[in-house]
Amino acid sequence: MIAKERIRKLEYPILFAYLGLWLLVYLLSRLCLEMYTDHTPGWVWIWLMVIFIPLSAYGALRMAYSEGGKWYHSFGYWVMFMLGSLFSGHYILLNSDILISSLIKPAVIAEAKVISVNKVMSRKLGFDHTAVLLQFNGKRIALDARPYTYFYLQNKTNIKITTGTSYLGNTYVTSTDMSLQAKSGARWLHLKDWAYRQRWLWVLFGFMVLVVVIKWKYFPDKPGEKRRPLSFWKAMGLIMGVLMALGLVLYLALLIYVKFFVSR
Repeated sequence: MIAKERIRKLEYPILFAYLGLWLLVYLLSRLCLEMYTDHTPGWVWIWLMVIFIPLSAYGALRMAYSEGGKWYHSFGYWVMFMLGSLFSGHYILLNSDILISSLIKPAVIAEAKVISVNKVMSRKLGFDHTAVLLQFNGKRIALDARPYTYFYLQNKTNIKITTGTSYLGNTYVTSTDMSLQAKSGARWLHLKDWAYRQRWLWVLFGFMVLVVVIKWKYFPDKPGEKRRPLSFWKAMGLIMGVLMALGLVLYLALLIYVKFFVSR
């Protein structure tokens, strides 16, 4: 029993540390990386599965038993946790490798020829990223870039880039010779496209959260029953909602900054 209690006390610190690490890597990659390749070796995926299979199984069993279900009810939760852990873990590992490599390894400045610049669409949510084909150092390399990159590279034929190769073998570009004004204009064009396509998503999300909060606080399943504290996994969902709301606030702040300060 003591060992079980100790493990449960570690759940929140581990969860906060993982979410904090993901957020840190996300912000640093947005600030420091322009383009990169995603050639993840197979052994990386194997190690990710080795790490996350038992952790996802533990989370799924905790979720099932906390809701009064049997052990086999946890299969659906395990699939959900496993997929989420694999993709988030891959994102952290891929971007951390590139960020660390760009910090430690010497940078190379090269003249690159822009072969093609294309949008990679993600249904009605807009394009997910920009596919850029560059030729430099005698090779053609296809890279993934931020969505706004499309708007400042679409009419370019040659650019100067700062590039390198990560420890996992991915090529990355940390900066280009494009002016700050050109990049700010590209961000504004992308932001307008994003805001138009996502205009109802956040309204719907906020409405759903409001309904759940009102239902939980004012309309309990058993009137007069003392409200129990939130379970670990419900608290995790609340934390994710807070992080998404924080991301929305930051994006709106960027919108205001670009609209009223940069574009003038």
